Amino acid sequence: MLPSIGTFLLCVAAAALLLVSVPAVWALTRAAHRAERLMAAVEAEIPDTTASMRLAGLELTDCVQELAAEAGVRGSVAAADSALRNHVVPALAKAERDTRGAVEEHLTATAKLSYTRPLVVQAAASAAAAARRLRGGLGIVRLAGVAVQPYGHHG
Repeated sequence: MLPSIGTFLLCVAAAALLLVSVPAVWALTRAAHRAERLMAAVEAEIPDTTASMRLAGLELTDCVQELAAEAGVRGSVAAADSALRNHVVPALAKAERDTRGAVEEHLTATAKLSYTRPLVVQAAASAAAAARRLRGGLGIVRLAGVAVQPYGHHG
């Protein structure tokens, strides 16, 4: 009789385990179906995406070849020199004039106000830093103009 009770308990435990695992099996089934739909969608989209990427690559290659054939290196240097002379340098000169005028206006307006010494020291340090950055930017533009200038006179 004892062996039959043990067998009965084992069968009850196995049945309980099966009943408890049914929701997990359903969840796994749903997840598998979702994964299958996702893989089907990816499988359907990949050929179109790769074809688009290939086409974009070919168009870029054609564009680069056309630019190289039309402009060439000398034409590019001449265009850069022209852009520097006709657009960048005048724009920077105008910005410098406008900034100078705004700074002078601001300085004139603030000169009439009373400040404490630490605030004046801080403002002077900020103005000096801004002036250094502006000089550095103008120096870079001048160097770029000098670097491009010899090439622009050959074409």
